[in-house]
Amino acid sequence: MNTARKIILSSLIVFFILQSYAQELKTKRVLTGNYQEIFTVDKKSKLRNGEYLKLDVKSRDTLVSGTFRDDLKTGVWKYNGKESKPWITYDYDKKMLNLISDEITKIDSFLIRKDGTFVSEKVDSPPLYIGFKDEVRNILASNNE
Repeated sequence: MNTARKIILSSLIVFFILQSYAQELKTKRVLTGNYQEIFTVDKKSKLRNGEYLKLDVKSRDTLVSGTFRDDLKTGVWKYNGKESKPWITYDYDKKMLNLISDEITKIDSFLIRKDGTFVSEKVDSPPLYIGFKDEVRNILASNNE
């Protein structure tokens, strides 16, 4: 078999393998309140695999982007603020923050419980929720409705 035929045959085999794998994934769009989630699910295992997006329905801002592997977050995930500006990036493989917004790093005081009361004290770093900007506020507001 000459080299050109080997290349063509190898290319066809790779194409068919990729095509069959792609058919095992299904793109899902889930609308939850003010947010739309777009992700792919393996048809057999029903586990999320591949790219994930969370969009603000009104502004169309990308709030969260990342990748799932067997329903677990993997690689670097980006959590954004308004106009899709970076808020936090977190690497789930290395279990570490890559980027923190300047707004967060400016916070030097936080409410600390001492002797049954809360007092504002200086802290080295404030508690941090891994999520898009104002996500905690939105969760609390939706639970009070």
